[in-house]
Amino acid sequence: MGIDDFAYKKGKDYMGVVVGQMTPIALLEDRSGEALDNWLIWNPQIQYMMRDRGRCFTESINRIIPGVTQICDRFHLIKNMTDTMIPEIEKIIRQTK
Repeated sequence: MGIDDFAYKKGKDYMGVVVGQMTPIALLEDRSGEALDNWLIWNPQIQYMMRDRGRCFTESINRIIPGVTQICDRFHLIKNMTDTMIPEIEKIIRQTK
């Protein structure tokens, strides 16, 4: 399973979408943890969940299905890496000047 948010109306109304192997399974009314909580309560059989960096998704998954394996999608994995590495590289460059 995967969970992500998307803008229903450009830049305004966000919803959550649960997908399974490229097929939408559920649309959540918003991207809040409560909306995902409600869906997860009815689907406790999930073993793996791919998600972005949204804190509300992480907290919801941990709260409702604490044993599930959470997987960070590759876009956000690279984003995490660059957010960590770039300041360190900049520090090294400043020190060598």
